[in-house]
Amino acid sequence: MTLQIARGRFVPSPKTLGEALVAFGLAALTAWICISLSFEKGRLSLPSGYDDVVYLISGQQWLNDLGTHGFFASLLGLIEQHAPPSTFVAIFSFLVWGPHNWSVYASNGVLLAVTLFFLLRYFLRGQLPLALSALLLVCLVDIPFMQHAVTEFRPDLFAGIVTAFAILVLLEKPAYLEPRRTQIGLGLLFGFAFLCKPSEFLVTGFEITAAVLFSYAGFLRESPIASRQAASLILKSFGFFLLGAAIVFGPYLLDQGAEIFAYMYTALFTLGDVNAFHADRSAQFAYYLWNPAAGFVALGFWLWIGLAAMLTRLALTFGKARKALPTTLAAYTTLGAIYLTLSLASVKSYFLGSTFYATFSFLLLRDAAWFARTAMRPNATLAATVVAIFVLGLQRLFFPQLALATYNLG
Repeated sequence: MTLQIARGRFVPSPKTLGEALVAFGLAALTAWICISLSFEKGRLSLPSGYDDVVYLISGQQWLNDLGTHGFFASLLGLIEQHAPPSTFVAIFSFLVWGPHNWSVYASNGVLLAVTLFFLLRYFLRGQLPLALSALLLVCLVDIPFMQHAVTEFRPDLFAGIVTAFAILVLLEKPAYLEPRRTQIGLGLLFGFAFLCKPSEFLVTGFEITAAVLFSYAGFLRESPIASRQAASLILKSFGFFLLGAAIVFGPYLLDQGAEIFAYMYTALFTLGDVNAFHADRSAQFAYYLWNPAAGFVALGFWLWIGLAAMLTRLALTFGKARKALPTTLAAYTTLGAIYLTLSLASVKSYFLGSTFYATFSFLLLRDAAWFARTAMRPNATLAATVVAIFVLGLQRLFFPQLALATYNLG
């Protein structure tokens, strides 16, 4: 991100402002369509419960108590929330948009805009033209899961998006060769992913650890270095990752750790039979791919486009750039580890699959960018056409599937 200094202030460059306009404009359009559809077609699939309203209630209670406890004491009190970022978004929504039934969903649109902006920067950093990068973002917001991130006010979806983005960054280049500042920054991102959904931090930690280990194995296979040097660099990176994560998530875990572990024990063991998905093994493995209440709702036709893109990239890499095969496999192995972990768990729900959906979506766009940048480099027009077909070949351009609340998940 380029910044210019003017009169002692940091001012974004016109280029950066243009990129932000693309991301925020696309997010605003997507959020407006999704919220409008929700008003027109939406209904609750199940009676309102803890997961549906607790963050809204917590946000309003925080505002109600602000005059009594004061700002700083109330700010520190956020650490006692079940998912502090979600409560903060509720507070932000009521303050900025007012006490409307669409406020938090408008704020979800802002979060989507931030997501699109960072992804746009990721693609531009990979030497992809702005027009093609914007087309990839259009593809992304056509994936139903990204639309549900607007119409569902639960921490799961954006927790999955943050985790998936962390995985995407890890797969870009060897983090063990990055400077200390970057490694601590990655640790901060990991800690924020934990904080977004604290009751799933062990699963999130496993997913990020898998990405670290598989990416490291891939990069070391492609560019070997001395064993002692590699061990030293890797151990140092682990230390800085842990430091960054502890800065963000450590205070919460110290204060709320007992409550979080009690919550997990109740969900997994005390209510394990209630929360379990009772079906045969094939249905268990199909759940996050094409089950009508989970994978199909989240990915739709994009599942097949993504699988085709991954297989095609594997074949092209094996045939023409075999040296890059280890890191290519590292990305898909990470995705496979996430999928297997979720599929083998007895407890299942649409929301628990958020990291898988988000990682799948990001890797799909990563592969599309690779095709445009590498396989089709001689003809930019052809590359743009292929990327556009990703969108135009789907059900309706910019007319998403109905909001998740219109599906009967019960």
